[in-house]
Amino acid sequence: MHRAMLLLCLRKTANPLMGWKKRFIFDEVTKKCNMEATVFNPAQQHLLQMMSHVNTPEALAELDNVISAYFAEKVDEEMDALWKEGEITLDTIEQWGKEHMRTPYK
Repeated sequence: MHRAMLLLCLRKTANPLMGWKKRFIFDEVTKKCNMEATVFNPAQQHLLQMMSHVNTPEALAELDNVISAYFAEKVDEEMDALWKEGEITLDTIEQWGKEHMRTPYK
């Protein structure tokens, strides 16, 4: 890949206000840069803007732990709600432990 073409593609995709709105695809055969639009929803845009404050690997690891804990808590809440509604029981959980949901190989 030609460095000049890559830099040209990167310059075309940068949007200083909203982060990266497009991604580039460099075609080695035609030597052209093809642009594909990526539309971010408001939550994704907000997270991208917040990521500008993550400057170290430690901060990224801490953010990863916080986000993982958030979603783990949501799963726990949903499981508790299903348990209270009688959707799952101890028998259901025991059946899950015996299930083999592997992809069948042909």
